[in-house]
Amino acid sequence: MRAIGRVDAALDLVGTDEALDTSVELVADRGRIATIAGFGRAAELGIAALTGADGGQAIRDGSRAELIALAATGRLEVTVDQSFPLSEARERTAICRPATPTAKSYSFPNVPIHD
Repeated sequence: MRAIGRVDAALDLVGTDEALDTSVELVADRGRIATIAGFGRAAELGIAALTGADGGQAIRDGSRAELIALAATGRLEVTVDQSFPLSEARERTAICRPATPTAKSYSFPNVPIHD
């Protein structure tokens, strides 16, 4: 990540010291850094902790319009690591159970899979 230089904002989904420190290093404005996993250091670093409580919902609601606009103009990129047909869900659950509880897995049974 450091090779890309400074970034405008960061959403930490991992919560490790390395992930949090990297976010702080890359984003000049700590008000534009949030974590859904590094709650222990969020206050120390001066970044937002999105817990779903304590304003997390308000932050998400306030960001939604900007994120939609960025996505519509192609300036927001969401990376999907892997996708599988629903028929393989049972076999693929091992991939969705990493050593950290912060990884996310979603099922979209009515969305066609494109490889």
